[in-house]
Amino acid sequence: FDKMLQEGGFGSVFKAIDIQTGDTVVIKKIIIEKKKCAYNEIKANNELYDCEFITRMIDYFEDEIAVYIVFEYSNIGDVTSYLDIHQNVL
Repeated sequence: FDKMLQEGGFGSVFKAIDIQTGDTVVIKKIIIEKKKCAYNEIKANNELYDCEFITRMIDYFEDEIAVYIVFEYSNIGDVTSYLDIHQNVL
């Protein structure tokens, strides 16, 4: 992981570099106790894969500590930050 971007009750979000492609990605690390929530998110992302307004999930994996979901990186941040910045435009 390159840098922690956010931390919450379910886990943490990190900025990282995909070692196979060199692309910047975001990895959401969800604690193993919330495994069901993680797989619900994975299922939802698979169903919304073609939506141009959703950050695309690239991959996921798990170990004994957490479930990791890899997303494409967006330099505009999360939705809340984007809406805060552009509230007068919408």
